[in-house]
Amino acid sequence: MSEVQGTVEFSVELHKFHNVDLFQRGYYQIRVGLKIPSRIPHRLFATIAGQTGDSSLCSACVHENNVYSRIFQILYRNEEIILNESMNFRVHLLLDGERVEDALSEADFQLKLDLHFTDSEQQDVPVIPMISSRTLCLHFHPRRGLHHHVPVMFDYFHLSVISVTVHASLVALHQPLISFARPGKGSWLGKGNLETGPDQSSMSLENLVFGAGYCKPTSSEVRRADNDIFIHLHAYKWHKDLCLLLLNAHRGLHMYYTLIMKEIPELPQLKLEELSVEDTLSQLCTELQLLSNPEKIAEQISKDLAWLCSHLLALWTQFLEVATLHAEVTAYLTQEHHMLRVRRFSEAFFYTEHQKLAVLTFQEGLIQSHGQISTEIRNSEYFTSMPPLPAECLDIDGDWNTLPVIFEDRYMDLPCKDFCYPVPTPLETSTEFGPMQGERADSAADKSLAVYVEMQGLQEIELNDSPASAPPATGSYQAEFPQEPDNREHKLVANGTGFHSVTTEGVALESRKSVDVVNLSVSCTATCLPFSSVLKETPAMVGFSSKQAPFPITRQPLGSFGVVSSNSNEMDEEANERIFYQAKEKFKKEMKIEGFLYSDLSVLASDIPYFPPEEEEENLEDGIHLVVCVHGLDGNSADLRLVKTFIELGLPGGKLDFLMSERNQTDTFADFDTMTDRLLDEIIQHIQLYNLSISRISFIGHSLGNVIIRSVLTRPRFRYYLNKLHTFLSLSGPHLGTLYNNSTLVSTGLWLMQKLKKSGSLLQLTFRDNADLRKCFLYQLSQKTGLQYFKNVVLVASPQDRYVPFHSARIEMCKNALKDRHTGPVYAEMINNLLQPLIGAKDCTLIRHNVFHALPNTANTLIGRAAHIAVLDSELFLEKFFLVAGLNYFK
Repeated sequence: MSEVQGTVEFSVELHKFHNVDLFQRGYYQIRVGLKIPSRIPHRLFATIAGQTGDSSLCSACVHENNVYSRIFQILYRNEEIILNESMNFRVHLLLDGERVEDALSEADFQLKLDLHFTDSEQQDVPVIPMISSRTLCLHFHPRRGLHHHVPVMFDYFHLSVISVTVHASLVALHQPLISFARPGKGSWLGKGNLETGPDQSSMSLENLVFGAGYCKPTSSEVRRADNDIFIHLHAYKWHKDLCLLLLNAHRGLHMYYTLIMKEIPELPQLKLEELSVEDTLSQLCTELQLLSNPEKIAEQISKDLAWLCSHLLALWTQFLEVATLHAEVTAYLTQEHHMLRVRRFSEAFFYTEHQKLAVLTFQEGLIQSHGQISTEIRNSEYFTSMPPLPAECLDIDGDWNTLPVIFEDRYMDLPCKDFCYPVPTPLETSTEFGPMQGERADSAADKSLAVYVEMQGLQEIELNDSPASAPPATGSYQAEFPQEPDNREHKLVANGTGFHSVTTEGVALESRKSVDVVNLSVSCTATCLPFSSVLKETPAMVGFSSKQAPFPITRQPLGSFGVVSSNSNEMDEEANERIFYQAKEKFKKEMKIEGFLYSDLSVLASDIPYFPPEEEEENLEDGIHLVVCVHGLDGNSADLRLVKTFIELGLPGGKLDFLMSERNQTDTFADFDTMTDRLLDEIIQHIQLYNLSISRISFIGHSLGNVIIRSVLTRPRFRYYLNKLHTFLSLSGPHLGTLYNNSTLVSTGLWLMQKLKKSGSLLQLTFRDNADLRKCFLYQLSQKTGLQYFKNVVLVASPQDRYVPFHSARIEMCKNALKDRHTGPVYAEMINNLLQPLIGAKDCTLIRHNVFHALPNTANTLIGRAAHIAVLDSELFLEKFFLVAGLNYFK
């Protein structure tokens, strides 16, 4: 079969280099290269746009079809270097004439970006060492081309960003005219050699349509006549297919050009030449079919292709002259990429809102359902069919195989007047649990109250392992919560049938088996938007920005990831989008998911892209927002570096000042009182040293650092700042210690480390600092005030983390504590002590996050360390968490 030479051109722009937090001062350079699969014979030519004459170290240069930016010097953190360099990569590909469009769509073009560094300016460009590299997958389609902007972030040790814009278009299709290096045996193109394309002037119709190896049959005139008809029919089809693809490519570029002229008034408003696909194709095909001479047909096919290519190339050249390095085009593409990326991160991020009292329930069933959903979602069609970004770097954008699954439970003062959620009458409440109406005084309530009284008297809990007498009722139960604030004190009561919330009057709010408690929590959530209603504005959740645009960037009623056209030529994209959204809805129904997905909301946490062209000037008259970051055991001040980075990138222009605590990094094995004094001194000295006017104070802690933070809140010297507390973000914090750690290996390791280091902190975390559990440090800390002063208390935990018990990080009961007659009551009291003030605080919202990381099979994963530190070093988790929801807690 014949071969077609297709030409695709990529225009790549390097805009700005942002030094987020590079470790070394010196001279840096970006190398850009385009990678094409070796299975496709191709020739690549790289040029620098607008460059004439010899290049120097002060300008970009080309070496072996890689483009090197000019060398630039970096001296300071947050330094920004404007490059504004544009380059072109022209690729000639040898394609199967029968499947040109498919071959181009599957070509798997990749843009490789390398960061080079040297401490000496005077070095030859090609020999400067490479220190980091990123690869962008370019999802090019010949009909729609590619137009995208990506801020490419290099790795943790070379924390910097190069902002890149890529435009691409098909510019030509015709018979092969140049030499191609062919692949080896086994490919559809035959043996490996270097061949020169046939002479266009002597190209016969047979060779044009079927290739140079075609032989005419010679047995009879009849067969020759049939063969001529066969050749003509194939020639017409071959001509029509190639012309149609060129016309569609022209229309795709024309439509995009028209779109950005409409969206960006600053662009020259030009009248573009338009080729009607249907009319032009019909005219070309009709004229060709009037010809009967094979040589004339071959000549006309070549002329038609050349004519269409000239129009396409002219439009492409005109587009580049206007759009290349245009600030408004860059800003438009930057915003589009950011919103598409945030929406992609919002998939597999579930949320549910509960009445505050539900925080006191033992939610074992909820946790089990999270684990089941997380397992199912990994291989579900919903997740695996998630559309890619037009230009993506899997290391920083992730895919279905690497993105974490997150569940969020928000406990807040929700209005009960909607509440679509009918309030059950006392009779309905009693019958839901069985025969309680007439027997409350001598059955369930008396039993619960007796347990509560025993706990108050510091006596052991009488455990009953028998199941609840009443079977779970069908349907959704809504507890009877009061309309006005309830000043009664609520306590946690543990017995074998579950973990219940009891008022001082002895009325049990819940008394079903723990596995069913998940169905009892009151869930008042925002409306779940089906994919056909994405544009509807969703009521903003508490603490969420209301200024965001109430629609996805696509401005389409269907699709969150790319523009979906109603044109018939884009039906393949629309079909892919529909497959994804239908799979998503099917998954939610089959899994009977109680909560909702952030991707169904029109408003997410991040609406401003990284490094926006214009940042709002900081007005420090109202004071700054101080964010104190505290590391964990055996950590240092750099542990929360990425956490700080993604908050700063996500809130440009924000009045944020970060204190990365370092006073305890030389000795985290001291007792908590000593480390508390150090941190408190560090905070007060930081404020005084820089003469800061503080409007808000937030804390972010990792592991053991969270306990130090809570201890600081109780000190008299910090009392002045209590009314300025805003957000407490706890990442894997052992708030209830490590009593019920389910990893023997980790428990043994901590015990051994405590012995070797003579660690006071580890002794206190394991409740071995006093024989009387109620005199242990953590229990006494739970009795002191602190958390209720925050607007947001955000607890992030993972079942994969075996260093800190999951329930300890979430401040909730666990099965082992329920069965423990000696320590269980103390554990329940600690939980009550911590949660009671939060329930009573009107303006405080408690949020729990349950994270399932995609971790490799390593020893660190096995012992639970990988998940414990993933909240610090996983870019995919941190960006997903902050861009979708977390940034709201620091606005």
